Amino acid sequence: MFEREIGLAISRFFVAMSGERLVAYGGYWAIDCEAHLVNIAVHPSERSKGLGKEFLSFLIKDSAGRKLSRMLLEVRKSNSAAQSLYRRFGFEVSGIRPKYYGDEDAVLMHKDL
Repeated sequence: MFEREIGLAISRFFVAMSGERLVAYGGYWAIDCEAHLVNIAVHPSERSKGLGKEFLSFLIKDSAGRKLSRMLLEVRKSNSAAQSLYRRFGFEVSGIRPKYYGDEDAVLMHKDL
């Protein structure tokens, strides 16, 4: 599934390496004038070191550089750490997707770029 995802024309995915070790990855879909944040993942041993913050900042700058006007995302309702990070970057809650993750609602957030 991941290989198919990164092969899509709308996908922009990036990785962060520490030597030969993958420590984070993330990306978005560029659809019309919007960036839809698909995923940011940081290896458990690298969390709480600011890497997620750096990665999000990079993805926002990359989207804006491509002349995209807005970034959208879904985040688990229970993931308060991620929601807090997104709010610090100026994202606002725009709705709820019930049972988006099967067992849990998603909080919809957006940010104008």
